[in-house]
Amino acid sequence: MTEPATFTIDEKKLDMWITRGALISDGMRKILKKGKKAVAAKVEAAPVPKEAKPAKKEAAAKKAAPKKKTVKKTVEEPKA
Repeated sequence: MTEPATFTIDEKKLDMWITRGALISDGMRKILKKGKKAVAAKVEAAPVPKEAKPAKKEAAAKKAAPKKKTVKKTVEEPKA
């Protein structure tokens, strides 16, 4: 392992994912901007995520979960 840690970016794959609509997280955007100018320009052009969407499994679990029913009970006072 190198010190400090290093990694490489496949620019063709980065282009492919961005054109397919991939959203780059804020943290990854910062890391990529520190790299080569060509990669930084592609990152700037990429769409910015609005907010995280719930995972498909979580959404499916919410749909499958039974809804709680509220039952109102009225209590009558005893007659004297």
